[in-house]
Amino acid sequence: MAERITIIVEPSLEHGGVLTVQDAMRQVLDFVEVVAAAASDDARAKFGWKLISATTNSPFEAVAEAFSLDPEWPADQYAREAKSRVDTALRNVPETGAMPEWLSERGADQFKRIFRRNLNGVGKTTLRLGDEKAPVVIVERRARQALDRIEQNEATHRASAPDFSGEELGSIDAHVLDATTYYGRPALRIRDRLTENRIVCVIPAEIADAIGQSHDWRDVWGGERVRISGRIKRNVAGEITLITADSLMKIESLTSTLAEVVDPNFTGGKGAREYLDELWDGPGGEG
Repeated sequence: MAERITIIVEPSLEHGGVLTVQDAMRQVLDFVEVVAAAASDDARAKFGWKLISATTNSPFEAVAEAFSLDPEWPADQYAREAKSRVDTALRNVPETGAMPEWLSERGADQFKRIFRRNLNGVGKTTLRLGDEKAPVVIVERRARQALDRIEQNEATHRASAPDFSGEELGSIDAHVLDATTYYGRPALRIRDRLTENRIVCVIPAEIADAIGQSHDWRDVWGGERVRISGRIKRNVAGEITLITADSLMKIESLTSTLAEVVDPNFTGGKGAREYLDELWDGPGGEG
């Protein structure tokens, strides 16, 4: 039999026993996506989870089954491995607060949302990951414990992580995306050419006139490559989040033809072989 997962979502009595469509569907979707993320990188692109059944009879229950996107590739083994990973994580995280290494930042947010809904709107979530294992049951007390442990773990990690935040004078090479404002001050939204990160560049009044009227910035600077010098602000991870410009210079693209850059006398009249022999071995050749 193909590998299956079952999600049962029950309403909270504190909310009048009403289960909203949003809470039920999002709980199912987040859980299925966490299971999908638990598969190995190679396997993730080769199988998915199809909906087998969904019933609104109390309680709400949805069943999904693993299926292969490639008829020649069996999905069951990798689906079992993904289910086992998630089962272990759902049991360990409420005790340790440590997210599994295979879970991305987005996946970690989904993982936390599964618990968080059991504090608001969802009274009980039951997750069945196989007939051979007891279901994972999340109620308010368990959900609160999990979220508290996760917060403690993240706080410990933040405290021990190096802090690269601060300000410095420097310059960046960027493309202008748009004109905007930053706390009421004129600014440009730019994309750093090195990191591809989007950054706000504040334009002080003392240099604003030099680059034109602010209502023209979108037309004049949009899409242009620029070098901005000024005061750079970095976050804890060391990423640039803001630059207050002292100067802004457009970088003109230079185009040249081959004829303009070729020097016919570069080798002094020697053939390529002779020139390279002298360059590598010295006059007369020693190799």
